[in-house]
Amino acid sequence: ISRFRVARLIDRALDTGLVQIVFSDRMLFDHELARQIETRFGLRLCIVARDTDAATAEGLGRLGAVGASIVSDLISPSETIGISWGATVAALATRLPYRDSSRVHVVQLAGGSGRLRGPENASEVARLVADRLGATFHPLYAPAAVRTPSLRDHLLREPDVHATARLWDHISLAVVGIGALEGPQAGTGPAVLSKVFDPSSLESLRRAGAVAELMLTAIAEDGSSVVGKVVPIAITLEQLRKAGRTAAIAGGA
Repeated sequence: ISRFRVARLIDRALDTGLVQIVFSDRMLFDHELARQIETRFGLRLCIVARDTDAATAEGLGRLGAVGASIVSDLISPSETIGISWGATVAALATRLPYRDSSRVHVVQLAGGSGRLRGPENASEVARLVADRLGATFHPLYAPAAVRTPSLRDHLLREPDVHATARLWDHISLAVVGIGALEGPQAGTGPAVLSKVFDPSSLESLRRAGAVAELMLTAIAEDGSSVVGKVVPIAITLEQLRKAGRTAAIAGGA
């Protein structure tokens, strides 16, 4: 057979999970640093992978591959999975092995934005995860943020939006990214790229002690939320804390 057909067969085998490429554990992972982070922050499990700087395409690909292998093992035959947005979660989603999980539900955890590139947008990432898993997809037909709390509350009562938002209280596994608000990677997360956090609100949040954002909520170093002008339509930190498990994926500073 031709080498082109061989290449297509290999691609298909990788996509379906028939063939998996596994990197040497000794080369890729830093177990000692992972144990220190587990102890410091009380985590059930931490994986530290080398050469996974999300600022480079190659590092982002490695990060997504490691994340996909771990998250895939966490998914049971019956699961309600919440998916956030952004480049790291998208990289994970594209590398999830295909399966037929008809009893799994994939729930979009935040509204979307027309200013964000398609593959990283909330609806696209969650839909991709559902497609890879053969799961039922629950989209959120709402913007990532609105002007006032009353408008948010009104939208959350709309039947199409409420049907998905009500599932946020029943997430058994949440897969989220962490967007940096300071340091060398500040401004590379979806909340900033989508202009949900505009320059003025971003500066205000930084002055109030925000260092990162999680599901459109600004957070300080101790994990507490920092109140700002943004009114997000997304799962809250309180709901996220109540989820069965949360897998956070991040690369770089």
